[in-house]
Amino acid sequence: MAALAARWRRTTWPCSTPPPRDVLRGVATISAHATANLSSFNLDLDGLTVRSITVGRTAATWTRDGGELNVTPAAGLRTGSAFTTVVRYDGVPKTLGSRLIGGSGFSHTDDRALVVGEPDVAATWFPGNDHPSDKATYTLGVTVPAGLQVVSNGVPTGQNTAAGWTTWSWAEPEPEP
Repeated sequence: MAALAARWRRTTWPCSTPPPRDVLRGVATISAHATANLSSFNLDLDGLTVRSITVGRTAATWTRDGGELNVTPAAGLRTGSAFTTVVRYDGVPKTLGSRLIGGSGFSHTDDRALVVGEPDVAATWFPGNDHPSDKATYTLGVTVPAGLQVVSNGVPTGQNTAAGWTTWSWAEPEPEP
């Protein structure tokens, strides 16, 4: 297994979190290129429950080892091949503690949530390769009860309200870790 044997090109996460339960439901779509022949690869995801993973629209198997999500596609991936991984997941994201900066990550309140901090926060609410040398562009959609507002990094690309829910969307065209 090679942790950095894929270059992540683009990640998309539509997710929703209805307060006050704090349960986040997400679907991460990750487009990448294999930089070596791969029989498996890993993503960072800390604490959330994985419901399904596909690689190239085919079900993949996975195991967990702490914050590592080890993914085994149904067929190996050849060097240079483009592939798309879709991870469906849910759970209550963790708040991280640090002696230096206090709480960070996914902070819970009575009717809201705040996600802030580096370097290890991303894996508490979405799967990806959380390493500064592996940058990717992003699109993000967050669905919340109508009347709540969401802010994020990136360029706002719209919002849509239907059936009591509002989805806020952004795009980050510059690769970020």
